[in-house]
Amino acid sequence: MDVLRYAHKNGCPWNERTCEAAAKGGNMDILRYAHENGCPWNERTCEAAAVNGHMDVLRYAQENGCPMVDNRP
Repeated sequence: MDVLRYAHKNGCPWNERTCEAAAKGGNMDILRYAHENGCPWNERTCEAAAVNGHMDVLRYAQENGCPMVDNRP
């Protein structure tokens, strides 16, 4: 977390893959920090959380407006 804060404060770019990686690893604190500080996310964030069994992360993302892919037939 300290490394992410340092990188962000020093202008290191981030993108949707930042949130995806946090979700994949179940890193709620990192995902929350990134989202609250303007890091973009997309459907892959929710997918990464779900596929890796991080339901708390998936719930946070959904409750905060992260889009999901609807794979229903």
